[in-house]
Amino acid sequence: VAGLEGLDLSQTGIPATLFQLWEMYYKESSLETSSSGKQELQSWWAFYLAFLFFKNAVIVQGVAQRLAIGVASSNKADKVASLLPRMIELVESFLSQQEEYSQAMTGNQRLVAAKL
Repeated sequence: VAGLEGLDLSQTGIPATLFQLWEMYYKESSLETSSSGKQELQSWWAFYLAFLFFKNAVIVQGVAQRLAIGVASSNKADKVASLLPRMIELVESFLSQQEEYSQAMTGNQRLVAAKL
């Protein structure tokens, strides 16, 4: 995480928004060749992100606990431990973007159905 601080993610190929992450995953997965791929991904991606952040929050909490009892394995443990509030902010942002994206996808599906 510290290695990404201050980087312009658009210059690294790392997705900076949830939509970019979603599109990248879709294009790289086998879902792109599936007729229901986007709907399948849309129904599962919030779970994947929630699991990812839960897993990372557990790791950060472990680092914070080891720091608190004086057995931290890194001299940057205080920096890692301080990341939990930012992780929560990111989750809230991703969930907000997910809601907007889901609404947009629903609108696009209605538009496609109307054209048929």
